[in-house]
Amino acid sequence: LSMVIGSCLLFFSPKAQAIEIELYSYHDFPPFVTGDNEGLTYELANYLEQYSNEKYKFRVRIYPRKRLDNLLNTNSDLIVPWVSPAWFGKNANTKFGWSSAMLSDGNSYISPESAPLDILDRSFLYGRVLGGVLGHRYVNIDEEVAKGNISRMNTSNERTLMLMVANERVDVAVIANSAARYLSSELKIDDKIHFSSAPHSVYLRRILISGHMPKLAKFLDDVTEQMSVDSKWLKILEKYNLN
Repeated sequence: LSMVIGSCLLFFSPKAQAIEIELYSYHDFPPFVTGDNEGLTYELANYLEQYSNEKYKFRVRIYPRKRLDNLLNTNSDLIVPWVSPAWFGKNANTKFGWSSAMLSDGNSYISPESAPLDILDRSFLYGRVLGGVLGHRYVNIDEEVAKGNISRMNTSNERTLMLMVANERVDVAVIANSAARYLSSELKIDDKIHFSSAPHSVYLRRILISGHMPKLAKFLDDVTEQMSVDSKWLKILEKYNLN
């Protein structure tokens, strides 16, 4: 009888519970967040979960960059999507683990279509009013603002920045290309925005892995390595005007 009971218990034993993983992201603007529990970061969480065969459950946690930096300084176990090693200090390549690239992106110069500018270097910005997002740093531009060569007008978010350009309130702005393409379509201002032929910068967005999570790191690298040729992922990018 004990053998029968043991067999029944074995047969009816519950499936191992999925491990819950939080995606810590400070990208709280489109296309990464487009509404309540909506946007590319939430699509990424679902995508990763599907490929984990119910081993992991991914949850999005929007977290301010400064607080996130504090956690990273303690080497806490966490993962951060949509980032590049260049944004986390000199030793970031070796201090943290990194997935394969998920998205090719960069910062674009945009200007009003009524007064288009093609910015080839920072001198093209001299004497102009540059729009930016409060708290954002712009490489090779901030120092010129400090010198008085460029005026900078800040706004609170990327959506408002796009409208400032479309409405000719600034001469030029710097914004992530992924955000600019999405918002230009969403706001129906494609005909009012000019993209400079040369970008401000280019980079690849990856997943940062902090702490010691070798199995999760291996899973993330395996999945992201094949994303660029996966039709499911390419369809997701298409939804956000990122193809």
